[in-house]
Parts: sequence; C-alpha cells; structure tokens
Amino acid sequence: MNNISLWYQFAIKQIAAESYIDRQARWTDARLLREDLERGNTNWISNAATDKLYTKMSESQAIEFAETNLIIAHQPNTASCFSATLTKDNSSGEYTLSFRSTEYKDRTVGGDYERDASGADTEINNSGFAFAQIADMEAYYAQLKQSGALPTGAVLNVTGYSLGN
Repeated sequence: MNNISLWYQFAIKQIAAESYIDRQARWTDARLLREDLERGNTNWISNAATDKLYTKMSESQAIEFAETNLIIAHQPNTASCFSATLTKDNSSGEYTLSFRSTEYKDRTVGGDYERDASGADTEINNSGFAFAQIADMEAYYAQLKQSGALPTGAVLNVTGYSLGN
C-alpha cells in the first residue's frame, strides 16, 4: 500500500471516531453503521444550512469503512470530553486507536463546545496539555488491554489531532 492509500485509510478511521457512533448495537449492522457514519458528528440533528460544517463520510466512504473495518470498542465523551474508537482492519488485522478532536459546535447544533472550550482547550491554553483527557486516554488504553479488546502483541496504529500526535 502506498503512503497516500495508507493516509486515506487512517483518515477514514479518524472520521469514524469523529462520528457519533455511541450506539454499539448499530456497529454490526452494516446499513445502520453506514447511516451513522454518513451522519457523522451531526448528533442526529440535520440542518441543510449547517450540515456542511460537520465531519462525516460520503455514502461510498461509509460503505468502504463498513466493509473493511470492524469497530472493536468506542469510548463516548467522558467528563473531560475524551472520546476514542478502536477499530480492526479486516485485511491486515491491525488495530487503530483514533481520538476524537475538540468539538467546536454548540450543543444546540450537535457539538460539545461548552465542555471542550472550558475543559481541554482551556487546559491546553494554560499549561500546554489537556491533563484530564490524557488521564482518561491512559485509563481507556489500560481498559482495552485488560479486557482483551486490544490483544497483547497486536499492531496498534494511532490517529487523532492533539492526543494522536
């Protein structure tokens, strides 16, 4: 796989993590999963005037993701606004842990700006690190390993914005 294809695959996994896929029962139904991925981070609110502002997949991207990846685990927003998704590539068997980025939209239009701006963003601005999110990330990673969701010795890729660097 060339670098562009590899980066594209990581970008698709990142978009999945950005999407509201909190309802685990929908992960194993390809049609329902595709609906969630196409809706992205609109949080079930659809508004033609603002839909272009959301991160979401096209129909063909959602189909491709559902056919080539399995969602293993998902951590919805914690009190620190940490959220992440663990996926497994059906071909390579590699795992990817993708961290959701800061949600800049207000709750009234499907975002979580109120908590992100006063929490993680303020911590980053004041100290350079979002310590509460880092603690939640470490706890989630430990839980994935302890539960066996992330097997010992598995190849683990990481995507994301600030936490993924």
